[in-house]
Amino acid sequence: MKVTTLVGVLIVSLTILTGVCTLQSEEIRVQAGEMVALLCPFVTEHNPDEDSKIIWTSYTSKEKYMTYDTSSAEKRQMLICRRNLVILTASVNHQGNYSCSLRNSSSQFWFSLTVNAAQSTANEGRVKYSMTCYAEEPCFLSCPDINTPDVNTLNLIDIVWHKEGDSLPRQSFILSVGEEDSGLYTCTRLYQYHSQIYNMTFAVSLDVKQNGKSGRPQILSPNNNDVFI
Repeated sequence: MKVTTLVGVLIVSLTILTGVCTLQSEEIRVQAGEMVALLCPFVTEHNPDEDSKIIWTSYTSKEKYMTYDTSSAEKRQMLICRRNLVILTASVNHQGNYSCSLRNSSSQFWFSLTVNAAQSTANEGRVKYSMTCYAEEPCFLSCPDINTPDVNTLNLIDIVWHKEGDSLPRQSFILSVGEEDSGLYTCTRLYQYHSQIYNMTFAVSLDVKQNGKSGRPQILSPNNNDVFI
């Protein structure tokens, strides 16, 4: 059964059997071997003391039902810190459904995690993000921060950019962007934890459009309502 189907069946079943109120679910796709962070949305910055009351549970093919604490998470190459459940190196064994809830609360938030095995091409099966820059203007490539760990959880040491087809890294800042700069890029976030380096890679499609200053001539003055005496 597909993960996306299973999460719907599981949520409905648990709601009926336990009376748990499910707010919504989020689908996440990640490449095998990369890191992923699940962020529980219940706690806000105004209630930092509630972070310790978050309960994480999972339903995967390997472990039908498991509640995590700090020690049990570490055994599976996972971390629990603040509102994050971080999978340091995702594998197909991590694929499945996860939920977070507050103690003494009937509300849950669900995540459906799909782990893609090794692909024939580096970006096959990867979620692609888009951004736009304008020709002959400065362009700063922005690496997505979707499902990344809290800034206080792991140490982000670098972000490395590559353009598809190029072997050498690219700079994230382009002083004067041109049509030749358009295309598919990957940005890899490198995190350090206990002297080990873990990575998260995102695909970004850059669209370079012509500068708005060029093109067909436009009348700047007079305006339509101007009256000359």
